[in-house]
Amino acid sequence: MGTLKLYTKFEYTSNSNTYTDGSIASTLVDSDALQKTFGDEIYDRSFALAQGQSTPETLWSDSIKPSDFDFLWIVSTVDDVDIQFVTNEGGTTGANNVELGYVFRLKASCPFILMSNSSMNGGNIGGDMDAEWATEIDIWNTAWIVDTIDRIQAVNKNGSAAANVRIFAVT
Repeated sequence: MGTLKLYTKFEYTSNSNTYTDGSIASTLVDSDALQKTFGDEIYDRSFALAQGQSTPETLWSDSIKPSDFDFLWIVSTVDDVDIQFVTNEGGTTGANNVELGYVFRLKASCPFILMSNSSMNGGNIGGDMDAEWATEIDIWNTAWIVDTIDRIQAVNKNGSAAANVRIFAVT
């Protein structure tokens, strides 16, 4: 079994005002209520992404061990790497099961962190897709289905440098 220690802090100063939170002396998950112990299923890979890459590289999917995660860390060596998280209802696509993607742009050396692969999915849309989507997007908290992330992909949109992207997941 492994134990996670995650330190996080920010400090922002503007017009002589300083805003700060977090700590580098204590961990984010150091209280008994938040202490996180993991099994030993670890996924730790690095990917070289070409400058200006247009074809997505799959960093992880639920067909790879571990098939889920309780902690995820993704970091890039350059700005402008896009990561896409794909979910679909029950892990399948088909009638009323639509894959949904969510894209985040990474900044160099700034890790993207998740503490689980839980998600919600609005892919159960049937009938008039436009009308149902318009309704469900505003009531996602009650209309969408509890699901998990099925796939993580990356593309290097940086036009001047190749990227090394590390993904670390543990469950």
